[in-house]
Amino acid sequence: MLTKARSFLSYLYYKKRWRHPINQFRIYALSAFKSYAEPKTKFIVFAQGRTGSTLLIDLLNRSPEIHCDGEIFGASMPIRILFPVWYKRGLIKLRKAPVYGYRIKIYDLTMFHSYRPEEAIDFMRSEFSAGWKIIFLNRKNKLRQAMSSLVAEARDQYHVKGLDHKKKGKDRVKVDAVSIPDRLKKLNAFSDWEQKALVGFDYLDINYEHDLLPNEKHQQTLDRLTSYLGVGACIAESKLRRSSANDMADYVLNYDEVLEILKANDLMHYLEVQ
Repeated sequence: MLTKARSFLSYLYYKKRWRHPINQFRIYALSAFKSYAEPKTKFIVFAQGRTGSTLLIDLLNRSPEIHCDGEIFGASMPIRILFPVWYKRGLIKLRKAPVYGYRIKIYDLTMFHSYRPEEAIDFMRSEFSAGWKIIFLNRKNKLRQAMSSLVAEARDQYHVKGLDHKKKGKDRVKVDAVSIPDRLKKLNAFSDWEQKALVGFDYLDINYEHDLLPNEKHQQTLDRLTSYLGVGACIAESKLRRSSANDMADYVLNYDEVLEILKANDLMHYLEVQ
């Protein structure tokens, strides 16, 4: 009987997505009896998916002075936050360091929280206006960004850590090449939304290709981040590893099909972007 009850509760929690409102109210409950203290600094990692944001947050959290949450409005919370001000206030109460930040993808607000693009842009601008420092992480090569998502979906593996990069993430996979034009169109639209949200605000610009892709740049990048946030320097260490090779043909099984799709849609210029 107990096993059946657990199985049913598990079904409700995961399959019926009860975990999302439960986790939301868990934050409210856990923080209810904690006093609020404004963070020394609060910041937002403003980025799209597959731009190195997980690596960037991993580097930030190496500092004992920084607590950065993940995508609090993302796939882990794909229902509209009932009381967003109090939800963020609760997360701040539960932080483990004097400096607090969170990551957000602007399109998560439209995908999971029923915002129109204009509302998503206005939401971000209201956050920036409320004193949140902005770390804007971007990736220039949109084709690589799209391919990164496709490969991750095909492998069902989004991040590679430690020695796993020698064992995993190196197999060639077949990707959904037909979807590439639409994905590129969406990525460019999301970039337009980001630029509209950022108009008039100061921010720290971090570029994936220049600042995160080369391992030797990690310390310099983290030094820029800690200086921007007003905390002491720390050692840039991460177990996260790149999961793909430089040459797409080395990890995309149907690379010829990808080229055909790019040619047919006048998108070959994306291959020239470094």
